[in-house]
Amino acid sequence: MRKRASIRVLVVVAIGLAFCGALARAEPAPIAKLSELLSFPGYVHIETLSGLEKVDMVERLRNQEGTQALVAEMRRKGFDFDSIFDKSPERVKAERVIIEGEDSAILEMITVPCMSNGLSGALTAIVDDKGESLIQAHHTNLDPKLSGVPDPAIEVNAMPYFYITTLRWIGGRIVPWYYWWYDSHHHPNWYYSHYYWYWCRCNWYGHYWPYWYWWYHGWYYWQYWYYWSSWFPW
Repeated sequence: MRKRASIRVLVVVAIGLAFCGALARAEPAPIAKLSELLSFPGYVHIETLSGLEKVDMVERLRNQEGTQALVAEMRRKGFDFDSIFDKSPERVKAERVIIEGEDSAILEMITVPCMSNGLSGALTAIVDDKGESLIQAHHTNLDPKLSGVPDPAIEVNAMPYFYITTLRWIGGRIVPWYYWWYDSHHHPNWYYSHYYWYWCRCNWYGHYWPYWYWWYHGWYYWQYWYYWSSWFPW
């Protein structure tokens, strides 16, 4: 009996140390406010790839487990990303992103837009030079053409109802985030809640949060959502 008890103690200690080690990998504190989140302080250089370089990068990132899982999940919502990869490769953007700041990284990134029954969607897959990744998709009833109109009035079926659903691959599973409302689009902190939800998720479960995620969340906002968050508190 004494031998079994000592084994149990060793197992508990080992699990505890592993859990603490995992938590130590998470970011120590979230960025405090939206304006700071959207103002990444490091140096960023983005190079758009073409030719064989693009083909190779797209193939690598398309075959990521998280990319495959999100493509399958979005297919259930009516979005056919495989068709774009296979039949319209010119719509897939491949970029190399160099990040310098508190920590440096070189990112491989692909972005893919997709429409389905009047809804718009997109897929982003990023892997850095250390093997860390961020793979996310979204779908929304917001028309991406609105991004070219200053301060647009957003209405769907004559009513100002709109929604966003994001799906992110974290720790071997898809983690969703939902947002919707029925009135004015002047609600800027909705985007901070998107960031904070995923930060908390990674922090709770001890998933690594690289420095360059700060850049990503600013890029994602300016890429897709800035036109319906027309002000925010500084």
